Amino acid sequence: MKVKRTEEVDVQQFRVGDIIHFELSDGEKVEMLAVKEEDEGMIFCSSDCLEKECRMNRKNTNAGGWDASYLRKKLNGEILDRFPQEIREQMLPFENGDLLRLPTEKEIFGKNPYGDEESEDVTQWEPMKRRKNRMASQGLNSGLMWYWLKKPKRKTVDSFMGVNSHGNEAKSNGSLALGVRPVLKIKNPMSAPATQCPDYFDMGTMDKALVATNIQADATMDAICANGPLIQRAWEDAEEDDGYDTEEDTEDE
Repeated sequence: MKVKRTEEVDVQQFRVGDIIHFELSDGEKVEMLAVKEEDEGMIFCSSDCLEKECRMNRKNTNAGGWDASYLRKKLNGEILDRFPQEIREQMLPFENGDLLRLPTEKEIFGKNPYGDEESEDVTQWEPMKRRKNRMASQGLNSGLMWYWLKKPKRKTVDSFMGVNSHGNEAKSNGSLALGVRPVLKIKNPMSAPATQCPDYFDMGTMDKALVATNIQADATMDAICANGPLIQRAWEDAEEDDGYDTEEDTEDE
């Protein structure tokens, strides 16, 4: 019987699909999923929301967007302070200097039908092409919940984008409390325990087909190399039997 098995190993280089897990200072357990590799590090997004919900803003507004939001300050203050020292030492800042942020609409869904338009450089994270990875629970062992995204909803003065419990796009007033899925960047390479699935972790159909094609090509090449003299002799015997002449096998231009 075939099974899909994961294993925990020490790694020097993270790969998309790896999961790291650790405890916050108050004992809350967190798992983070590697979602995108960059030159200087790997982007991780928490597999589920933190146990405590949070408002985007104290008042019902999206003025100033994410940069001016209450949740941004809380994430890079009170919440960051709860992360273990060994994780914080490996974290790299994002472009604005923050060590923690939220996912964006395009990183989760691959497009911006409702939120502010994002750069063409921003693409959907590969694991988020599966609905189950877009869904998140409240903590590791609770029910599914809504959670915040980083972008305000276009043409509104009070709403930010979010994801509902079914993994679909949603919006919510900024003063409501929703789930929080922190995003961070960790140095790559480094030595850290990570859970890896050695075969086809969340691969799409095209990726699986490419891997299968490469495996088949390698096997074919091995067979040719091992049987090269026999293959050559068979070709020569066939040419003699058929009276084949390569000079006569050309077509006039």
